[in-house]
Amino acid sequence: MKKIFRWRRSGVICVAGMLTWTMCACGSSDLSDSASEAASTQDTYDSEEALTRSQPSAADYSLDTVVLPEGFESMNYPIEALIVEQYSQGIPYYKEGEDSQSFWFSMAVLSSLLQEHELVSPVLDEQYSIYGDEEISTMAAALYSSFMKGEMDLPDPEDSDPYAFFDEELQEYGLLNGNVGNLSICITACQADENGYKLTTQLLDGETGEQMDVYQVKIELQPAEEGEQLFAYTVSDVCPLSELRDSEQDREEEEEQEPTAESDFDLIDGEEVTDGVEEDETPYVMGMNDVIISETDALDMAQAYLGEDARLTYRRMVDIGDYQYYDFSISEGETASTDILVCLDGSDLVTGVQNEDGSWSFDQ
Repeated sequence: MKKIFRWRRSGVICVAGMLTWTMCACGSSDLSDSASEAASTQDTYDSEEALTRSQPSAADYSLDTVVLPEGFESMNYPIEALIVEQYSQGIPYYKEGEDSQSFWFSMAVLSSLLQEHELVSPVLDEQYSIYGDEEISTMAAALYSSFMKGEMDLPDPEDSDPYAFFDEELQEYGLLNGNVGNLSICITACQADENGYKLTTQLLDGETGEQMDVYQVKIELQPAEEGEQLFAYTVSDVCPLSELRDSEQDREEEEEQEPTAESDFDLIDGEEVTDGVEEDETPYVMGMNDVIISETDALDMAQAYLGEDARLTYRRMVDIGDYQYYDFSISEGETASTDILVCLDGSDLVTGVQNEDGSWSFDQ
């Protein structure tokens, strides 16, 4: 079971050796020197000026085969901030009325990511970055669609909140400084839905490439404004795919247990009597049947996992338990050895050999 560590004001916390969030005094920050220098001469950031700075390439945070929506650019930072929060804190996507520390933790992570890439230049005050209301609203609108739509108010930081404070006299907010260590994200699938887009996103160890978890992220378009916008989209939900799969399975099990008008059975003295018709035993597809990566995406994931020298050939789809996988054979020289299986929603990848009886033996 994954251990959950709380980020505290007085030290360095590591999650599984990969999440490092360091509380720094001004002058000793882990943020880039250029960002710190800019912060000393500029009280607030200008979103139009920020967009003239270097924007990240989609290749830095997505598979080459993924087509992201127009104007996506900086949205990888709010998505990374929310995923890091869920992985390190073990709490769901913030909703109004819940513990406000959840809201301000994600804001602090986003602030530090934006500073690291020179997209904002706040005033640095000891351990905190100081922002005005406009800058805070810009970040909050990217993280939470409910705030962007005016359906949620900005929560007040509690006096004991280690991640943020509000100076009522100066009308300024402070967000704790830090960094996310080696953690990074990789978007493996993107598809449009009725409200925007669904993104299948892996959380990775940036050094080893190890997959820590997989999330479904939903984003919506923000209304266009005059001039340039730092964020063209807003996040409406973030959830681990494993939780979505479990909730879908629970729902299907409940539906199977509830008799309907179309059910092919009779009740005699409270006992179910069927007519012998077998139900279709089609296996359940992971990812709620709507978060499915393509064969090309699965091949790219397998190739990245094994290295460029691996020679992979698509064989078929296989069912293992209740889940479906893309099956690729791995060739070494002229002889096929083990296979690599990639789950249909991109959340699992495993190598193994199929036995003569049809069962599988997987590498540990």
